[in-house]
Amino acid sequence: MINIVCTSKPGDGLLCYSYEHCCYLNSIGIASQVVIITHRKFKEQDYLDMLEEKYVYVGNNIIFDNHTPMPNDITLIMGRSMMTLPFKDKHDYSYNQLLTMHLLFGGNLISVYSENQHDLWQPALKYFKNKRVYNLCDYDVYPNGEGEQYEKMINFEIYKPVVDDIQFDYLFLGTNDVYYNEILKHIDMVAGIVAQRHSQSNAVTVSMDSVNFLKPVFVGNVLALNARINYVHKSSMEIEVKAEAEDIVTGIKTVTGTAFVTFVSLGSNGKPIPAPRLSLKTDDDRIKFEEGKIRMDKRLKNRQK
Repeated sequence: MINIVCTSKPGDGLLCYSYEHCCYLNSIGIASQVVIITHRKFKEQDYLDMLEEKYVYVGNNIIFDNHTPMPNDITLIMGRSMMTLPFKDKHDYSYNQLLTMHLLFGGNLISVYSENQHDLWQPALKYFKNKRVYNLCDYDVYPNGEGEQYEKMINFEIYKPVVDDIQFDYLFLGTNDVYYNEILKHIDMVAGIVAQRHSQSNAVTVSMDSVNFLKPVFVGNVLALNARINYVHKSSMEIEVKAEAEDIVTGIKTVTGTAFVTFVSLGSNGKPIPAPRLSLKTDDDRIKFEEGKIRMDKRLKNRQK
């Protein structure tokens, strides 16, 4: 059995990667399950709701918090932060959760390289008393990483179809985690539609940065998300999303948030393919393109640090 451990919040992309890999491994005859160690601010149902909203089905291959692996089981983490975060915030977990993680992380571990909290990796291995770790790395993303070459697989077979009709008839208070998680989810969805329309192919989120919540959205407002593509480089596309709230009584519209989301266009084999070039027709298009290039160059430099 391969136990794919996820210690993230429900909105984290590593939860999705973990579930997608679990489904794929089971489809080719490798018994796998996702072991979710719940964050203290969330319940089991929050994780299930997140998965059920994105995927066609959510099977019985998910376990929460308490699990005792068999001697020959293998633990897989889709990013090192799945182990460094619970090490760093160990006081946030219950005794049973910590015991489960010690059992899972203490045996044979396969770890997909990531640079989050890199300095905590070795202390985390020591804390969980790991016996053996096998490292994998996507060198296209982390050229200075370590381990055997590995490319993340996007399991599109279990995705729900993209809905090209998004309307908001309710809004959020803007003062709690539910609001921010809901907004981020829809920003990613709208940006994904723009990326797929431009590339005429599947597209997957690589990063979301420069997220700014400028003003709150109040209950009774109507929220509109407007997205445009600013910059294309090879297979990468930068999508800018603006959130605009409208007071339906006065008609006043206010920009409440902005974000930049980077997508990569994928071929039918799940590997990156070149995205079509942008047609820059106006001065604004050209300015947005140059600004996007600067941001993209900065992202690449940050990854190489």
